[in-house]
Amino acid sequence: MVKVLFGKDFGEDKTILDIDTYFNNVYENDWMTDPKVKEIIRDIDGSELEGLNVISPVLGSISIRDISGGAKALICLLKEVEPQGYIDLVVLGENCEKWLAYIFERKDVQVCMTGYHLFFRDHQVSGVCLNDNSDIRNSEDWRNKLFEFGY
Repeated sequence: MVKVLFGKDFGEDKTILDIDTYFNNVYENDWMTDPKVKEIIRDIDGSELEGLNVISPVLGSISIRDISGGAKALICLLKEVEPQGYIDLVVLGENCEKWLAYIFERKDVQVCMTGYHLFFRDHQVSGVCLNDNSDIRNSEDWRNKLFEFGY
């Protein structure tokens, strides 16, 4: 299940705004052996993970540190046991929604949402709004909570 803090007024010390630096400092090499991590990189970035290198059809061979912010955020949400803060969903595009739904169904996570582009129209994602401890049941609730607490 997901618990979400909406808006920007809950303390930047708990918010992970720079997913690139965060991922590069916390990822563990053994995360890259997980078939789901390989699927995320293939689906989100269109690249293949081979060991700790990624084969991109555009960039050629790149480091795992050079994958997209969306892929990095999803991998942290999937693999991290004790996150050091709330990953801001603003770094994820709509192409990440199905993976967020997958992770939220299988693992308890806390995130924040300062952006407005994820409403889970195509994926049924429920959770709890930490701003007021109310239930989030559908895409309309996601949108309403973001507008109520985010702007």
